[in-house]
Amino acid sequence: MTARPTTWWARLVPVALWLSSGACNLVSGLDAVQIAGCATDADCDATQFCVVATHACALRLSPGSSPCLADDECTSAVCGINGVCCIERCEAPGDTCGATGCAGVDGVCTYPPPSTVCTLSCSGSTLETINCDGSGRCAVRQTAACPGNLSCLSPTACGTACGGADGTCIAGYYCAGTCQALKPSGTICASAQECVSQACNCDACGSCVCG
Repeated sequence: MTARPTTWWARLVPVALWLSSGACNLVSGLDAVQIAGCATDADCDATQFCVVATHACALRLSPGSSPCLADDECTSAVCGINGVCCIERCEAPGDTCGATGCAGVDGVCTYPPPSTVCTLSCSGSTLETINCDGSGRCAVRQTAACPGNLSCLSPTACGTACGGADGTCIAGYYCAGTCQALKPSGTICASAQECVSQACNCDACGSCVCG
């Protein structure tokens, strides 16, 4: 009686049984985490970080390189808010004067220019302006009188014109389109508000002077 030829799958059964017995380790030198992919940075080499979305280890970026999404992706452990690895931790990122990110081949911190206003306050007729110092701090203080002899319109702004809702004149001035100095006694006037004395006296002929 002639023996039937052995099918291909029948020939693999003994091999499969042999492998399942542990007689041969086909993945020698690899642990389970490496086979399945990384879960955290601890599963990767010291020069790498774990890309959680793909469970793959990737080389950390050097300062000035991009894009980064988190600090652990950079060799410096600092990812700037613009997605570039920084050479060091920057001052107050996101604040008015704080770091806008990092740039250049070295990944140095970048900041708003000194012309950037970070604080405004107005009191009486004096406007105080504080500008950024270009290094991450709100520190350059300047004060100046409101222009045009106007007083403050709000806690943060000077008036822009006298009369109505745009502002008023400071003491010693009256509004005549612009703020004008009050007139002393004996000076020709058209109304009392023009005079220091707040009195504009007119004679029988209609000539008026400040009292």
